[in-house]
Amino acid sequence: FFAVQGFEQRWEYANARSETRTYMEALHENMQYDSSKGMDYSRRTQYMDFCEFLYAERNDKLESLLKKCNMKEEALESSFLFYYDLAGLYKDLIQPKLAEELSDIAIPLLEKLEEKEMYTDFQLADCYNYLGYCIATRDDSIQYLERAKTILEQNDDLSKKEKRLLGRILSNMGAFYYARRDYESALVWHKKAMDYRVEKELWEDVVHSCRTIMSDYYMLKQYDK
Repeated sequence: FFAVQGFEQRWEYANARSETRTYMEALHENMQYDSSKGMDYSRRTQYMDFCEFLYAERNDKLESLLKKCNMKEEALESSFLFYYDLAGLYKDLIQPKLAEELSDIAIPLLEKLEEKEMYTDFQLADCYNYLGYCIATRDDSIQYLERAKTILEQNDDLSKKEKRLLGRILSNMGAFYYARRDYESALVWHKKAMDYRVEKELWEDVVHSCRTIMSDYYMLKQYDK
């Protein structure tokens, strides 16, 4: 309780002094973990959702504080990244319900970033793709993957990084159908990802496509393929 009170007071102080963005960026940075040390989920959990744990003690969420502070533009990106990373954390921990709840907070924040033109097309497509992946068990997941795909396809001259992302999006659309045991549809999208990667000479990603296509054929009991 006292930790929450202190957090709120520090926020209000930062807000009053126009330091909101600096404060949120520092908060987010302190909740990161060193991925080079391996997938230490317990340590990541300890730091990443510390504030959520505090607010849970009052049956509340950090989101309520952000809303109370009117989500000033200077804090918008940092607030989005907090929930974006937290959703990914719970997806990695195979806790889909929590991943979905946090994605539902992150998505409207991302839409505000898009509306205010604060992100590049690559950043938007990357984030929509990842959040679509975080809510993969839900039917509306496909609309965010489609959104990511549409954003990238608006540009005829994609960089290699953008081409690789488009390949991942196509593959994730296959994963959407695979999760629903619609292996025929999954195969269609996984083949599209494969064809695209071969056409664009993204050889480092072709191996992944081979693996997903083999899995589709296996589930379709077409073992010879």
